[in-house]
Amino acid sequence: MSNLLEDLIQQSREDAAVYEQFLNLKDAEALVKRLARKNSGNHPAVLNAHPAAIVLFNNLSTIPATTFQCPSDEDAKAQIAPVLDQAMREQAPAGWKGDETREKQVLNALFPIMGRDREATRAIFEIIKQQSGYA
Repeated sequence: MSNLLEDLIQQSREDAAVYEQFLNLKDAEALVKRLARKNSGNHPAVLNAHPAAIVLFNNLSTIPATTFQCPSDEDAKAQIAPVLDQAMREQAPAGWKGDETREKQVLNALFPIMGRDREATRAIFEIIKQQSGYA
């Protein structure tokens, strides 16, 4: 019993030392910088606070299109994703998923952004429909 108590005291001291080290400003600052690098991903910084727009950005170059030309430049592509995201947040009616009339409203909101290309609009719509961020 005595050995168990000594082990618990030792563990408590070690935990306190680790916590004290964590509180050291330099260590905390390094941790924040590491987390920021890890979360930045392979997308432009303008999209960092918009996870739904990041998904759109990552999928833009894979959608089939008739007339829509996805920009090969990452910055130009990063300008389209927030526009799509904003259109969904501002123009999509509540409860649109599964409602044919409301889904058509969403398609109409996306159509001009996708260069009036029906195939590209339908493809990006299917990607958007799979995201839980757009309800």
